[in-house]
Amino acid sequence: MAIRNTEQDAAPERSATGEVLANEAATPAEETAITVVNPASAEESAAAEAVTVAPEQEQREDQTNSTNDTDSASDTDSTVVKDSVNDTDTAEVSVQEAEEAPSEAPVEAEQAADAADATEKTAKQPIGERIPAAVKDTLFDVLDTCESVVIAMFTVLLIFTYLFSVAVVEGDSMLPTLHDADRLLLMNFADPEPGDIVVLNSEYAYTFDENGALQSGSGLGKRIVKRLIATENQTVDIDFAAGIVYVDGIPLSEPYTSTLTTRDEGAFTYPITVPAGYVFVLGDNRSISKDSRHPDVALIPEEDIVGKVWLRVYPFDDFMAVN
Repeated sequence: MAIRNTEQDAAPERSATGEVLANEAATPAEETAITVVNPASAEESAAAEAVTVAPEQEQREDQTNSTNDTDSASDTDSTVVKDSVNDTDTAEVSVQEAEEAPSEAPVEAEQAADAADATEKTAKQPIGERIPAAVKDTLFDVLDTCESVVIAMFTVLLIFTYLFSVAVVEGDSMLPTLHDADRLLLMNFADPEPGDIVVLNSEYAYTFDENGALQSGSGLGKRIVKRLIATENQTVDIDFAAGIVYVDGIPLSEPYTSTLTTRDEGAFTYPITVPAGYVFVLGDNRSISKDSRHPDVALIPEEDIVGKVWLRVYPFDDFMAVN
C-alpha cells in the first residue's frame, strides 16, 4: 500500500474548523489510504470538537432548565389549583353551615316542645309512678315497719284492754300481801272466786234500806284492790268480838290477814246475804282497810270488777304470782 506525503502535495482543503476534508471524488483505493496529520492540525481538530460539544451541552442545559421551569410552573399551577379547590371546599362548608344554621332553631324548638310534653306527661302521672324505684323501696320498708309497729301496738292495746291490764297499789290496806306502789298484772277475762284478790271500780256503793232493798250511794270514786270474800247468794257474818269472818256459817281461815276483823264500820247489820250480781270484799290489813264494812264501799256490782290480780311485776325483786 502506498504512503502519500501530505506536505509535498498541494495543500488540502480545510474546513472552517481546521478539519481536513477528504476528496469527495476519491477513488476506492484512496478511501483506504491513511492520512497523516501533523500535531498542529490535531490540536485544532480537538478545539473544534470542544467548540462543537459546548453548544450541545448548552442546548441540553437549556432543555433541562426549560423542563425545570415547566415543572415549577406545573407545581405552581397545581398549588394554585389545590388552593382553588380548598377555597371551593371552604366555600361549600360555609354554604353548608349557612344552610344548616337556620335548621338548628327548629330543632331547638322541637326539643323544647318535647321537654314540655314530657313535663306535662310527668305531671299527669300518678305520684307513685313519678317516685324513683330506690325511693319507693325505702318508702315501702318504712311503711312496712310502721305497719308492723301499728299492728303490734294495736295488738298490745287489745290485749291490755280485754285480756290484761296493769294496776298500781296505793296505800297499805292490803298489807302484808301487797305494798304501796306495787305494780300488778291483772287478768281481765278471769272469773274471780272467793279468796282471790281483785281490782274494782268503786264508783257506787250499795247498801240495804230499812225494808231490805238495795240502795245506791256514792262510792270512793276510784279503783280499789281488795280480797273477794263472798259472791251472790252467799251469807256473810262477822263476829267482831272474836274477829272471825264466817261465810255460809263456816269460819274463814285467813293466814293472809295482818290483824283480826274487829272493826265494824256500820254498813250492815250481820249476817247479810249477798244479792245476785254483787260481791263482798275485805282488805288484808283489817285494822285500817276501808272495804265492804264501810258504807262508802259496801256491796259492789260484779260488772265493776276490773280483773283478777295475777302477777306482781314490780318491784322486780318481789316479782311473783299473787294468790
